[in-house]
Amino acid sequence: MEDKNRSAVVTGPTIVSMEGGSLQDFDDVTDCTLIASLNADLEASRFTHSQQWFNSYGSCLDWIGWEPVGDSYTQRRDTISGNVVQTYLTSLSSRQNTKLGSSVINLLIDSFDAVKGNGPAIYSLDQETARGELFQVTPFWRDGAGKLRMQVSRLKLVASVKSGQFLFFEMDDDSASLLQHYAEFVLNEARLNEKRQRIQQKLKENRMARFKLRLTSSQG
Repeated sequence: MEDKNRSAVVTGPTIVSMEGGSLQDFDDVTDCTLIASLNADLEASRFTHSQQWFNSYGSCLDWIGWEPVGDSYTQRRDTISGNVVQTYLTSLSSRQNTKLGSSVINLLIDSFDAVKGNGPAIYSLDQETARGELFQVTPFWRDGAGKLRMQVSRLKLVASVKSGQFLFFEMDDDSASLLQHYAEFVLNEARLNEKRQRIQQKLKENRMARFKLRLTSSQG
């Protein structure tokens, strides 16, 4: 059965997922990721200057009203075990500085399952990310105080051979690895409301495809 309490979408190089928010919240967070991607694309190439691109992405989020939590981005590298999705999900339990709750991890699992069943979304991700050269996973959730939070993970597949459907391709290359940069942000809603008109104008001027995902619960 489709889970109405959660939403997910693929847009550009990013998988966006959200738990517990309203439809307006989900529209807001999706719009924010789109604006940040468009701004970063103007500043640098996703692939040849990926660090500059990601810095621009984060700076734009901050301008919109997403305030960084704690220190700057944390980096880690993991050897691929199985496929990219399995490696990423396994890494979540051992990350430093930021931990996701079990409900958010389940949201990510179900989002990846939904991507796997959506051919157009998989094809778009392959094209937008050059088969894993740079892609992002951004879960959103409301914390106990009611504040909207997000974790941005920039991921890069490092492998001698890359395949279509790169997220789910079973690797037999012992040297393949997944490079991650990640950080957490909390939304200052007053700042977002101040920027809302400019965001909508920017979205009218720039279109990016969105592929809505149908989420079903992995918890039955």
